[in-house]
Amino acid sequence: MRVTLVRHGQSQNNANRERQRQHDPELTKLGHEQARILGEWFATAQDIEEISDMDAHDPDRMTPARARITRIYVSPMRRALQTAKHLQDALNVPTLVWTDIHESGGLYVHTPEGVRGFPGLTREKMQHDFPKYTLPDTVTQHGWYDPSRGEEDVFGCYARATRVASSLRSQAGDAANRSEHVLLVSHGIFINALIHALLDNLPSEHTYHMMYNTGLTRFDFVDDRMMLVRYVNRIMHLPPHQVT
Repeated sequence: MRVTLVRHGQSQNNANRERQRQHDPELTKLGHEQARILGEWFATAQDIEEISDMDAHDPDRMTPARARITRIYVSPMRRALQTAKHLQDALNVPTLVWTDIHESGGLYVHTPEGVRGFPGLTREKMQHDFPKYTLPDTVTQHGWYDPSRGEEDVFGCYARATRVASSLRSQAGDAANRSEHVLLVSHGIFINALIHALLDNLPSEHTYHMMYNTGLTRFDFVDDRMMLVRYVNRIMHLPPHQVT
């Protein structure tokens, strides 16, 4: 099973550098363009990893090998949902919301009175805005995030990353998923935590895997224990002036 981690396109918070932080920002115009280009790239680009695995004299090396994406998992935050929509439009594959892959911290803002939490998009709103997505039971009529939690601490983020890593390994161990290529659309800090979890590294504040907007990180699972790290933070789909 192949899993490609995708950071969302540029968000309003990314563009504002946290000066006007929103708890659930949308993509900027550039962010939408980054995601659109990524969708087109996945639909048409050759899969270099598949070609490189072929024998040097295999005539199929001359035949374009597409990525053949089979499924998309997406965070319930707006910027990820909007990014995945461009991918879903280009690839027309099942897209499933996975609440555990939201960004570190959750939905919150700091106010003079303290930290304020928010529930996030309701089930009705998410179904209206993204009708082709499959929603889990954790997205309810009240939203998907418990606002009483305020700002999730870093330990909560790493706990989620560990659960997600375990789930991916379990899926990879199922022979029915052997030919799957899954995109997981998430966020920079959470992807960093997930990489640590997948590599069995202890959480660390001293090592950070840099992620550009729509940057790609790929892991190929041989089974539920063996895994190949193909690449980290590739942005070959973007022209240099659109890299953020």
